[in-house]
Amino acid sequence: MPILIRKMKDPLENIREVAVFELVEQFKFATPAIDQATGKFRQTNNARVASTIPSLIAALKDPIVQARRGAAHCLFSLGDSAEPARRDLAVALADPDDIVRLFAAKAMVLLDPKNQTAFAILMDAFPQVVFDLRALNYAPPAGEAREVILRIGPAAIPLLIKNLANNQNDRNGVNIEIAHLLGWFRGEAVDAIPALAMALSHTQNTNVRQQSAWALGEIGGAVKIDQSPLISALRDPEFMVRSTAVRALGSLPHLDQNAVVALEESRHDKNGEVRAAAETVLQSAR
Repeated sequence: MPILIRKMKDPLENIREVAVFELVEQFKFATPAIDQATGKFRQTNNARVASTIPSLIAALKDPIVQARRGAAHCLFSLGDSAEPARRDLAVALADPDDIVRLFAAKAMVLLDPKNQTAFAILMDAFPQVVFDLRALNYAPPAGEAREVILRIGPAAIPLLIKNLANNQNDRNGVNIEIAHLLGWFRGEAVDAIPALAMALSHTQNTNVRQQSAWALGEIGGAVKIDQSPLISALRDPEFMVRSTAVRALGSLPHLDQNAVVALEESRHDKNGEVRAAAETVLQSAR
C-alpha cells in the first residue's frame, strides 16, 4: 500500500489514476459492514489496513488532487477505524475539490453523524449518494451509500421519500434499496407511508413492491398505520409480494377486521408459502 500511495503522486496522470483505483480496491474489504440482525455497524479489525492511516493523512494534504481523493476515499472505507484522522478529515471538508470534500464528508459522518459541515455537504450531494444505491447485493458502492444514509439518520427520510417517486429508480434498482432503508427507520419514517403505499400498488417492479410491503410492516410495528395498502397487496399477482404483505400484517400490533378477513382468504392462496404465512399470522392474532 505505501507503494500505491507514492504512485498517487506520480508525474504521469494515468499512473496516478490507476494507483488511486488500485488503492481503493485494496480498502473495499475493510469497509465496515452492517450487521443485518441488529442494523448496527461492525468495525474493521484489519491492523494492516489501519496502519496505513498516517500515510493516508499525509496524502489527504497532498497538492496533487488524485492523492487527496484516494486518501479521502480510503479513510471513508475504514469507517470507525479512521478515528485518528478525524481532525484532518474535518480540514478536508473545505478542500477545493468537490470529490475530496464528498468523501471527507462521508468519512466524517461515520465518525461524527452530528458534524454539520459534513451533513451540509452530503445533503447537497444526496442525489449522487442515492444513485450509488444502484449497485445491489450489499457491495460497494451500494453498501457504502447505505451506511452513509443510515448514519445521516432521520434527516435523510424526506430525501428518500422524494427519490422513491422517481420511476427511473425503479429500473436501476435504487428504489428497492430506498424502500428497505425507509423500513429500517421504522416509526421515524411515518411520513413515508403514502409513498410506500403508492409504490406497493403502482410500481411494476416486483422487488420494489415487496420491499415496500416489508417497510410498511416495519413502520406499522412502531406506529399505527392504515392497513388497507397491505390488505390490497394480498391480491398482488406475485406470490413474493403477497407473502411479504402477509408477514407485514403480522408485524402490526393489532389487525383490523378487514385484515383478518383478507388473511382468512389468504389461507386458501394458490401458493403454499402464502398459505403457511397467513395461517401463522392468524394463529398469533387469536
